[in-house]
Parts: sequence; C-alpha cells; structure tokens
Amino acid sequence: MRGLARKALILAPASLVGQWVDELTERFALTPVAADAQLVRRDEEFWTREPLVVASLPLARQAAHRDRLCRRPSACRPSMKESSAMRSLAA
Repeated sequence: MRGLARKALILAPASLVGQWVDELTERFALTPVAADAQLVRRDEEFWTREPLVVASLPLARQAAHRDRLCRRPSACRPSMKESSAMRSLAA
C-alpha cells in the first residue's frame, strides 16, 4: 500500500470474497486475508491484528463482529462509494 492507510476492511458479497483476495494479490501485490466465520470465531484478535481483510457483508453484519468492527466510530466511517453497505452494519 502507499502508506495512506494502516488497516483496511473490504466488504463484499460472500460470493466475491475470494475474487477480491485474488485481485488484490495479483494486481497490487498485496496480502489480504479472507475472513470466514470459523477463523474469526477461533481468533478473538483477528479483526485488530490483520492489516488487510476481505470479509463478506453477512459476516460483518453478525452482532459479535459488528460490535468489534464498530467499537470506534472512526472504524465505521465509509470511505468508498459503497457507503450504503457500511451503513447497513449499524442497522
């Protein structure tokens, strides 16, 4: 990354998580981690430790994950045109 962000969470439809991981790896030489329910359930520090995460919208909407993701108001500030997807986290 260009140093503009230390952490990023990309929310995508569940069917596109793998594609996003592949695209970020191939096109930008980044090393994203795909979040899945089993992984985040086993690892309580997953959301805070990983610098680049691609997660499905349904996973991020789950109460336990939503609370961790939105613990700080700045973590829930949308920064992309898909802001409606981020707003749905708070719903």
